[in-house]
Amino acid sequence: MRIEFRSGGGLLAAARRAAFTLVEMYISMAVGTLCMASAGVVYLEVAKQQREGLSSAVLGGSVDLLQDRLIQTIQTMSATQGATLGNPSTNNASKFQLAILSTGPGQPQQQLYFDSAQGGLILDPNKNVSGDHKVIWRSEANAVVLEEMYFTLGLKEGYRPDGSLLNVYLKLNDDKASRRRSGQGYTTTTYERYFTVRLRGP
Repeated sequence: MRIEFRSGGGLLAAARRAAFTLVEMYISMAVGTLCMASAGVVYLEVAKQQREGLSSAVLGGSVDLLQDRLIQTIQTMSATQGATLGNPSTNNASKFQLAILSTGPGQPQQQLYFDSAQGGLILDPNKNVSGDHKVIWRSEANAVVLEEMYFTLGLKEGYRPDGSLLNVYLKLNDDKASRRRSGQGYTTTTYERYFTVRLRGP
């Protein structure tokens, strides 16, 4: 008769293998957590860049749109009647927030002006009639704000003011919509535009 004795070595080895597998599992979980955290950081950065890019695109498109509307409006006005300016800017008395125009001789005087309180551009088709004004542009909070606007007259030969040439300055910002940080807070993205329009009406 042959009698065999088995030690607990097999159980010990199995326990060691199980322990090693448990350590591997914890390491894998730690690596996975780090990967997820890294992916989250990348995602947030991409989202931030996309927000900034979208905000800049909207702001740039708004500047173009406002310029087009102004050009279309001003070009219909009478060159012979010319433009008269009023409402000096609080920042510079040589720059004006109001242009008085007309579509021709005998036609009502129209007022094109910047409403600084509302951040809007207003056209009053007849300054002698109340309540008939039209909003050409209105600012939108957390999107696009018309921060500043003014008119000046162009110059003709001899550096004399030319009422048929109207210079326009626009300053718009995104009202911090891009969430671009500056220190502890957010900063605005600003677009400025300066252009000249010739009155082409009779």
